[in-house]
Amino acid sequence: MTMTMTRSAIRSVCTTLLADMQEMRNCYDGLLSAAAATANSIYGKCFDLFRGKNVLFWCIGIRFSDMK
Repeated sequence: MTMTMTRSAIRSVCTTLLADMQEMRNCYDGLLSAAAATANSIYGKCFDLFRGKNVLFWCIGIRFSDMK
């Protein structure tokens, strides 16, 4: 059994798929931006609190002893 679609139906499906892809891309971009802003905020707060002391490495998960 074969199924044929008109050009109009194909165009409609493609338009819907493209809109869905754009919506997914926008959602992903928003999530990525939020994650980056959160990471930057945490890093900035640690830096402000400790002004570059060894504690900053602890804030980002690196032990100072691992740096030597």
